[in-house]
Amino acid sequence: MTARTKATFIIDNVNASRLTIFPNPATNDLFIKSDLQINKVEIYSLSGILLMQENFFTEKISVSSLPKGIFLLKVYTEKGLEVRKVFKD
Repeated sequence: MTARTKATFIIDNVNASRLTIFPNPATNDLFIKSDLQINKVEIYSLSGILLMQENFFTEKISVSSLPKGIFLLKVYTEKGLEVRKVFKD
């Protein structure tokens, strides 16, 4: 007998035009601008490990401690969650 598990992921996307992330690729700081209030920012490895978290976000996050590579950036606003790929040089 085989057991099956069904996982459902729901992401309430923020209108992409309201979110600006630069520079991408980043070297030291990553700036995130939005018309909406940004509540929290998280950076994950591609394997899903939480590497950084900013609960009181103020327009930029330092990525200087991250190795070169590709990461997932999660931006939480009053309207939901936006997930973007960011690159570290």
